[in-house]
This record gives sequence, C-alpha cells and structure tokens, in this order.
Amino acid sequence: MRATRIVGASVAVIALFLMGVHYVCDYLAIDSCVDLGGAWDYTASQCKHDSIPRTAMPYVARYPWLVAGTIVATVFGIVLGLRTHSPSDVA
Repeated sequence: MRATRIVGASVAVIALFLMGVHYVCDYLAIDSCVDLGGAWDYTASQCKHDSIPRTAMPYVARYPWLVAGTIVATVFGIVLGLRTHSPSDVA
C-alpha cells in the first residue's frame, strides 16, 4: 500500500514538474523575443521581427494535449496515491 502511494505521488509530481518546466521555457522564449523588439508568432512558435501585429494566445490553447495529459496524469497519480485496499486484499 505504501508503494502505491509513493508511485501515485511520483506520477502526479513528475507530470506537474514537466509541464511547469515546459511552461517556463516557453515563457522565457516569448519574453526574450519581446525584449529584443520582436513579436512572438504563437502559431509557428517563432520570434518574428516584421511589422505584422500578432495576437496573444493562451498556453492552454497552444498546447491543449499537454495540459490535458498533465491533468489526467495528475488525477491518476492522486487517485492511485489515495487508493485504499479493500478488506479482501488483506491476506
């Protein structure tokens, strides 16, 4: 039972950590582009130095499968970690 909780907590923490790292890297790329006078093209994930105005796009709109996968993995990890054994599991 203890191992199940450790695995569940690990799955949740690792999923959240990986998405957090991706979010920070994405944020820093956009920030450095804007600091250099460019405009971030959210559809191409590139810094553009032309005069075409770009509209901002939320993180969840750019990476919906990453966000959904992280939510599923986190919920799975929490459920796995909180799972209790039934009396029939006790030998």
